[in-house]
Amino acid sequence: QGEALHSAWTSAEQGEALRSMIAALSRPTRIVRGKAVDPSWSVDPAKFEHPEEAALYDAMAAFNAKVQPSSATVAEFVDAAAPLVAPIDAYFEKVFVMAEDEGVRQNRLACLLALSSITRGWVDLSRLPGF
Repeated sequence: QGEALHSAWTSAEQGEALRSMIAALSRPTRIVRGKAVDPSWSVDPAKFEHPEEAALYDAMAAFNAKVQPSSATVAEFVDAAAPLVAPIDAYFEKVFVMAEDEGVRQNRLACLLALSSITRGWVDLSRLPGF
């Protein structure tokens, strides 16, 4: 995957989408790193307080239905993950992750943990500068 990833990174066609996707995914990755996020927490849509939470959740479900990172080519992964960028950006513009209500906060952290793990089996983003 390394050579294909480098090729996509430097290509005019896929490079911008790949860079945007990685920039967007860096936000949830940085937030959950070092936090006490229990991997057994699951996302409960009933606890969403903002439409941006539901939009991100739906975008993640669409991604998961479209591609399995461990078997996806770089092009397939980028095509499937590119639609996540706008919902991620909107989420962070409107949603305060560290809400006072513990249940809401845990739900948001569970969502971000799931989001930060979508590259697992495909690429280790922690190896990139800034992660």
